[in-house]
Amino acid sequence: MTDAMGGKLRNLTELANTQVKCWVVGLNEFVQALNGKSVGTRIIPKKRPQINVVFLGTGDAFGSGGGKSASVFVRIGAKGILLDCGPNSLQALKESGRNTNDVDIIIISHFHGDHLGGVPFFLLEASIQQQRDKILTIIGPPNTNRKVNNLYSALYETIAEKELPFQCEFLSLTPSNSPLNVNNIKIQAFKMLHTPEAQGYRVETKEISIAYSGDTGWTEELVPLVKNTQLAIMECNFLDSEHEIHLNYYQLKKLHSLTDRMALIHLGSEVLDGYFLLKGKRNMFIPLEGQEIWI
Repeated sequence: MTDAMGGKLRNLTELANTQVKCWVVGLNEFVQALNGKSVGTRIIPKKRPQINVVFLGTGDAFGSGGGKSASVFVRIGAKGILLDCGPNSLQALKESGRNTNDVDIIIISHFHGDHLGGVPFFLLEASIQQQRDKILTIIGPPNTNRKVNNLYSALYETIAEKELPFQCEFLSLTPSNSPLNVNNIKIQAFKMLHTPEAQGYRVETKEISIAYSGDTGWTEELVPLVKNTQLAIMECNFLDSEHEIHLNYYQLKKLHSLTDRMALIHLGSEVLDGYFLLKGKRNMFIPLEGQEIWI
């Protein structure tokens, strides 16, 4: 085996152990692989992944670059968590091969439509198509219950008058509260700088910590949110423009050494135009929509 091939295999092995499914395919199998067929030799990670993360949407409120609303699915053991639920989240969830029954907890960062607007569609599909019969927990700032119910009523007035066929509990969480413990998953809120209610969250087990910023401008609260996490999922609306209520790439560079890996989402057109700057950054990356990683 040549040194060049050995280097490529080492790179693929490293990726397989941390981020993505990796296959080695021959030239004759290449077209089949591009068409989505499972061909070639799979490189298996050294250990079974503990946490599965799927980037359902990486776009901003304007759909810059055709991106879907920012939303992330996290699987911890038997529990599925949805970090924000925008207007495209249900479609993105289905595109990933999952459905509303795979989600046990929805965490809402703030009340802007690109982060909350998909909850009525989620409830509708769970009620009618999936005929859900297990509890759904929705966690968010105070008044999340009222915001969701008002939105559901506005979009589906007659259906919303009926009681949901499954139990749906709303749990309020603020930075001043003690962290919630849901099925041995600790969820802690941090005050963010965007809307009055905006919050980032730290989702943890005994072994793993994930940070999620939601939308925010620069605040010192980002440091404890991100510090000593295995993955930080951060909004990056701008490349170098400075805004009070959104982050840019250069501000996030101040934080990337605090976490093992940083995924940048909620991408505005300015970031997409400067995408080349992020190439080669070992622990800072822009995920593809639908991309699945493991921790």
